[in-house]
Amino acid sequence: MNLLLLAPDELREPELAAVALARYPQRAGLWPPAPGRRLRVGLRNGALGEGVVEALEEARALIRFRLDTPPPAPLPLTLVLALPRPKMLRRVLRSAAELGIKHIWLVNAWRVDKSYWQSPLLAPAAIDGWLSDGLEQAIDTVVPEVALRSRLKP
Repeated sequence: MNLLLLAPDELREPELAAVALARYPQRAGLWPPAPGRRLRVGLRNGALGEGVVEALEEARALIRFRLDTPPPAPLPLTLVLALPRPKMLRRVLRSAAELGIKHIWLVNAWRVDKSYWQSPLLAPAAIDGWLSDGLEQAIDTVVPEVALRSRLKP
């Protein structure tokens, strides 16, 4: 985790966030952070900056932050690919987010099994989680737009 990506619903004040400790599993002594520790933070679809852990509550870490850096510029391209196997989808979306791709189209193709389109892994919450993981790794805050096109007509 190179960046702590803050969601708007985690904000208590304009510069104070309460992040659930259960949001991240133990990461080699990095989480939960000790009070006073500095972290790189970013507001989802917003700016980047630095935060300091003020306190640890029962199940939350209070982080005071200051956002002063714009997110990196997006790549001027759109990734269009046939829907991969559900097991591979996680890796593909995370990697695309890490590379800075902001437009992703998942389309149907002759060799795409129809059952892939019914996978629970295509739920918006699942896709959003994988994209967030990639953004945290790439130190970016702008969430890519994913379009599912099961009936793409050329």
